[in-house]
Amino acid sequence: MPANLQAIIQNMLDISTIDPTRYVAPFQQTRWIVGSSLFFIVPCIYGYQKEQYILSFFSLLTTICSINFWRDATYSWRRSADCIIAKLTLSIYMIKGFSYVVWPPFVVTGYSALAGIIYCYYMSNKHGDTELWWKYHMMFHLLIVYNQMIGIKSIADANADYDEICSSNKL
Repeated sequence: MPANLQAIIQNMLDISTIDPTRYVAPFQQTRWIVGSSLFFIVPCIYGYQKEQYILSFFSLLTTICSINFWRDATYSWRRSADCIIAKLTLSIYMIKGFSYVVWPPFVVTGYSALAGIIYCYYMSNKHGDTELWWKYHMMFHLLIVYNQMIGIKSIADANADYDEICSSNKL
């Protein structure tokens, strides 16, 4: 594994750096990330409409935590909360996506978007000290929203009854 990638992964998993006086980036850059975080509300609403309440809930939680962090992006508890919720939501969607996304056009575009997600996340960290980082991070958010949407659609189409208690879907 390249040294840069290993450092990025270690940094991503490290939630112990709390310093609310130190900024991740200036608001002139993070305001765009606040905007792209709003797009997470789209799969939240779509998941609710498709009676995928748990996925909808995690999309809403991700939206709230992401906006809350990026509005004042310091190394604080808000950053830790955003990182933890984002990783948890990513894990849930990936497991469900790998299980239910089977329609060939969704498989091709979904895996392509996953490659783009990994690339954009890596590049946003690699270019953290330039003006490019937030553009990569915005694209990262948009690709995640796309994959969430096809995941929700695939689960709903499979009539997967993911929310056994909360959903009225029947097998």
